Amino acid sequence: MLEVERQEFQKCTPIEKPLPWPEEEPFGPPSPEVSILAEELEELQAIKEPIPTTISPRLLKPTLVQEIKHKYYKNITVPVGAGAPGYTNRSLGLRDLDIVADEMTIISYPAGKTGLQYRLNLQTNDATPILAVGQEEDQFEIEEVFIDDDGSAPAGNLVVRVIWNPYLIRLSP
Repeated sequence: MLEVERQEFQKCTPIEKPLPWPEEEPFGPPSPEVSILAEELEELQAIKEPIPTTISPRLLKPTLVQEIKHKYYKNITVPVGAGAPGYTNRSLGLRDLDIVADEMTIISYPAGKTGLQYRLNLQTNDATPILAVGQEEDQFEIEEVFIDDDGSAPAGNLVVRVIWNPYLIRLSP
C-alpha cells in the first residue's frame, strides 16, 4: 500500500496554464561602461598580485571547512643516546617533505632516557622535554620539529609519528 502511495506522489503534474513572468528586466537596465585612464590601468596592474600556480602547504594558513578523516602519517626514527653524538636543533625534515602536520606523537624512545626534548616550528621556541611514550602535540600546525639530545643515557631510537591531512583547505594570508 505504501509503495503505491509513494508512486502516486512521484508523478509529474502537467501545467495547465503558463506562469506569469514580469516583462521588465529583473535587474534593471544595464549600467553604462565606465572608462578608465591608461595610467589608472597601469597602476591597477602593478598592484594586482600574480596567482600562484602551485601552493605549498607550508606557506599557507589553514582554514578548516570540514574535517576529512583521510590522513597520512609518517614514523620518523632518530638515533639518540650514547650511540649517537649529542646535538641541538636537529630537524626531522618535515619542510623538506613539504608536510604541515596536525599531530605529533612520541611512539618510542630508549627506556630511562633523559635529556631529550623538542621544539616546534622554530629553533627559538621553548623546548618541551620528552617524558613518556604517547606524549603528543595536537594544538598546533607543525611545520618542523627540532630535536635536542645531550648524548647521555642508553643508546636507542626515538620514533616520532607525524600525522597530516593533505586535503585541508589552506588559504594564503
